[in-house]
Amino acid sequence: MNQISMARRSGVYNTLSSRLSSVILLGLATIFLSACGSSSNVRPNVLLLEEPVTAALGGTFMTQDGAVTVIVPPDALDQDGTLRIIRQGAPNRTPDNTTPVSAAYDIRITGASLMEDISIEMAVNDSPQHPQVAEVLRLDVNGWDRVRGSFFRASETRTIGLTGEARGIYRAVNRQLRTAMGDGVARGQDVFLYETYENEDIWGGVIGLHELLNNLDPATAVNVAGVQVDLARVPQGIVDVLIGDDFQAKADALADPAVTRALLQADAVVGVRGFFDNMEEPDMLTSAGITCALCHVNVTPTPFELSAGELTPLPIGPLALDGLPNFRMDTGLIISMTPFVQGMEPGEAKDALIAALRGWGPGRHDVRAFGAFNPLDDEVDNPTTFPPLWNFVDLGAQGYRYNWDGEFINDPENGLPNGLASQAEAVYHLVMGGKGAFGTDTGTLPPHLRSAPTPELIDALVAAANMPNIIPEQDLLDVQDWQRSFTSPAPGMFDEALAEEGFQLFYGRANCGGCHNTGEFTGNVITANITDERPMGGLAGGIKTPGLRGISFTAPYFHDGSAETLEDVVDTYARNLAGVPDDLTIEEIAAVAEYMRSL
Repeated sequence: MNQISMARRSGVYNTLSSRLSSVILLGLATIFLSACGSSSNVRPNVLLLEEPVTAALGGTFMTQDGAVTVIVPPDALDQDGTLRIIRQGAPNRTPDNTTPVSAAYDIRITGASLMEDISIEMAVNDSPQHPQVAEVLRLDVNGWDRVRGSFFRASETRTIGLTGEARGIYRAVNRQLRTAMGDGVARGQDVFLYETYENEDIWGGVIGLHELLNNLDPATAVNVAGVQVDLARVPQGIVDVLIGDDFQAKADALADPAVTRALLQADAVVGVRGFFDNMEEPDMLTSAGITCALCHVNVTPTPFELSAGELTPLPIGPLALDGLPNFRMDTGLIISMTPFVQGMEPGEAKDALIAALRGWGPGRHDVRAFGAFNPLDDEVDNPTTFPPLWNFVDLGAQGYRYNWDGEFINDPENGLPNGLASQAEAVYHLVMGGKGAFGTDTGTLPPHLRSAPTPELIDALVAAANMPNIIPEQDLLDVQDWQRSFTSPAPGMFDEALAEEGFQLFYGRANCGGCHNTGEFTGNVITANITDERPMGGLAGGIKTPGLRGISFTAPYFHDGSAETLEDVVDTYARNLAGVPDDLTIEEIAAVAEYMRSL
């Protein structure tokens, strides 16, 4: 063989050798990536553990590498069996809004059936970052689905899942809470903040809100009634007084109703639209309407030096658009001060109405009041707390039907995402008194009801149509998008060990997971048997199961605000709800409450 031929063959050999090395390296990299969280020297489809399990004793079983621990409680199996854990290759991809943070494992107990949940703990390679939540998923013939409950033990970077399935492929993921995006969100925000749909005809023309506001000083409005002010819209002259050094001028401004009127002229009072149509008295209100922001939007308070050396936070600041209600807003107190109420003939009826309105308290409103324009009036004093507006994308996907009401239920099976839009139409028309025709042939959207309205309600809705209907469909869809743009806040501080104990109780002995059984802790159960005082009137049919994420930020609790703390919530459940044991100890109640703080 000549030298040229040898050189050519050597070059071919070197090229093939180089390409073969690349293929081998690529294969190794693929194996590494498929492990997703394992070290690079492990192989997929490897039996990691095979051990017998004695039914009466159960046990804790950990793979040699510490990646997976399975805890089988005593008597969880109907008979003795065998536990096998196999590390899988890359199975079907998990849902788009999830990020795998562990390898996938085939975990099965053969020769026995499960009588109760077992725990699967997985070491993960990444902690969830808000708005992510840690979950364990199980793969079956229908694809990936959440296990019954999941908990993230941050101190050890492990995700724990509870499952009642004796076999399956499991993987830990961090799931992203989903939100709506697009131009409709910004448009919906503008509608939510400023649109009245001419309800000033009711709030001004019937209730006389403007007459109250003409003489209401800012200090009373913010400190007593819960009014909030958008600092970005406050006239510069008022800002200069508040940040100046003249403390007497500040006190005078906060006591002057003319300042309230100036704020209303500037559209700076959150949720209230003032109208000034009297040319002879241009600074006096002639009418006033309300928007959704009155009860559902906050501002970030600003500290002002109202006296020398002392800072006082006031509800005057930038809008805090986060889905948290304005729990300081006292609509009942405000209405009790209007000519609508104060102009009644003195006597028991007036005194009883004022007492009822002022008994609502901050953060609550009776949506079935004011039969003069609301056909839902059930003639029962039944105020409910303002709900938070978050996680609606995921809640909707999990079958939640919005708001407290067990009488009006949005249909999640109708194929249209219009539950929130329909609810908004009902609120704008019936609760806020805007010009609309909810529930009638001339309405903007068809109402999503659990069942057809009764003939009496249909007649009442037709009679209450505030025509012409000026509520555009696109506005309702945009408001829906805006409400779907929020996720619940990240949890505050909590005791991890106590919360994990509560996690086990939540899905175990306390049986909270019987109703709160989805990823956002909602469910299809409707009950009237939770609070000490049963809901009446239109709410007698029951209250929907609300989602629990972010619950530590929404006290007081229940539809009537009757529970001050999460411990009160658990105690009330235990006393009143069938299926929850009534002998939970103080320690168990504290643990379940702590778990809820972790959500």
